[in-house]
Amino acid sequence: MICIVDTSILCELLEVPNMSEKHVQFTQALKEKIKISESLIVPMPAIFETGNHIGQNGSGRQRRSTAERFATFVRDAIDGNAPFTPTPFPDPEDINKWLAEFPDWAGTQPHASRVHLVI
Repeated sequence: MICIVDTSILCELLEVPNMSEKHVQFTQALKEKIKISESLIVPMPAIFETGNHIGQNGSGRQRRSTAERFATFVRDAIDGNAPFTPTPFPDPEDINKWLAEFPDWAGTQPHASRVHLVI
């Protein structure tokens, strides 16, 4: 089974100030998922968004402490020392190719442009 760990879950697990109200519940649910060997996938956008929330919430001391937990969490996930797997960061060449094609695609496919973005 696969579990996508989104920004709201990361904020709970890392106890981001003003964004974490159910840390104990989320931590317990995480333990259960690890116990049954569920694949825990962390999308790169969730990592970026969580970092942004950390930088905007709490006092300087709280932000620093949370940022340290965050950095350890992400490093451990990247290094394979955590039960989480971050999605790979796209190759800049692929992004540039997509950016070159996207305006034409969006101009001709008003409802499909979102699909193109995801692909």
